[in-house]
Amino acid sequence: MHTSGIFFWIRRHPFWVIVVSFVLFDIALLGVLLLSSHGALRVTFFDVGQGDAILVRGPTGRTMLVDGGGELDLAWRAVRSGGDVTNGSGSWRPRRDIGARRVIPALRRLGVRRLNVVMLSHAHEDHVGGLPAVLENFTVDLVLDPGVPHPSPSYARLLDLVRKRRVPYALARRGQRVDLGGGAIVEVLHPAEDGQ
Repeated sequence: MHTSGIFFWIRRHPFWVIVVSFVLFDIALLGVLLLSSHGALRVTFFDVGQGDAILVRGPTGRTMLVDGGGELDLAWRAVRSGGDVTNGSGSWRPRRDIGARRVIPALRRLGVRRLNVVMLSHAHEDHVGGLPAVLENFTVDLVLDPGVPHPSPSYARLLDLVRKRRVPYALARRGQRVDLGGGAIVEVLHPAEDGQ
């Protein structure tokens, strides 16, 4: 078909020209979006109320969850009042498990199937509360913990799950590095070697 034939066909079929143009534009846009998201470090902050839950996804897809949120007031109100903090199960479970309600659904929506690292900043209930549910629902390659003891019920449950599920566990110390692939490296700044 000569150039003049192409122009004649275009003039005779404007609807198909528009459809093909949109399809080609969509394919090009999809390619640009895929290329721009590949190789990027992504940090997602989850709404967990008080405390933190942060997913860091490296350029190669390796994942690190920092903290799991929690509800400080609920846990300690039950402990202080002498209430049954085990909910009759023999092990402590919060009445409103932020891990089950917020963290796990958010991770699944993001397509996370495995967590390469779960890092705990400290063992207060509002940071560790959702992590036991995470360990019950995801394969975890390593748990990093500063190792500063705290009487948080969820912290005790987390350590129990680490032991029962034989999840690799390490104390986080200054200078330790976590490689998230693609040049993304997380370095632990605190605590020092002596745990202080």
